[in-house]
Amino acid sequence: MRIWEESKQRFDARMIWAALPCAFSSVSLYHLQKIMRGLGIRGCTPHSSKRTTVQDPRAEEKRDFIGRVKLPHFR
Repeated sequence: MRIWEESKQRFDARMIWAALPCAFSSVSLYHLQKIMRGLGIRGCTPHSSKRTTVQDPRAEEKRDFIGRVKLPHFR
């Protein structure tokens, strides 16, 4: 719990497992995951990606001054 709090609640089980002192070397990753689940703590991604632009479906298509070849759009 101390390592998780010192990491500003960002570390997941793998990072905490790597940061454990040698006295806890017998603790497996799976056991640590179970302990964290029991305590209700979990790591987080501090820099998740965000969608900043949403295209307007009603917007007009822009004129192509260069004359590029238009490829089919795959989804």
